[in-house]
Amino acid sequence: MEKKILIIDDNDVERFLLRRGLIKLGVDDKLILDAHGGEEGFKAISEHKPEVVLLDVNMPKMNGLEVLEMIKNTYDTPPPYVVMLTTSQHESDLEASITSGADAFSVKPNEPSKMKEILRAIKIMFIHREDLDVDLKSVFQYIKEH
Repeated sequence: MEKKILIIDDNDVERFLLRRGLIKLGVDDKLILDAHGGEEGFKAISEHKPEVVLLDVNMPKMNGLEVLEMIKNTYDTPPPYVVMLTTSQHESDLEASITSGADAFSVKPNEPSKMKEILRAIKIMFIHREDLDVDLKSVFQYIKEH
């Protein structure tokens, strides 16, 4: 079963790059939603009920940690998987994300090839879990080669 993915980031370029990366990995464009900032993102979560949320940590008005807390405190059904993404190198962001209930956390790399691997891991772990065995073999092969 294909899962809806919501990208919440206040940076238009980041949202575009994440969307494009997911599409290149075979995720159907119609299943990828996006929101500009935390307030719009939480509204989209309530309206569209995505199964996976890619959430930027540092945003004005309502940051990613506040959105994460609202998700975890207000969802009556199982909440979506939440993957926190940030350019921040602060360990406190990682600790706060995990403590608040994030399912995963990653620093956004500057290199497109590294972002592709992060998105591939997200796809394997949260979007296409049923394909885990097949995809893990190729990830392990990639690690072995590099």
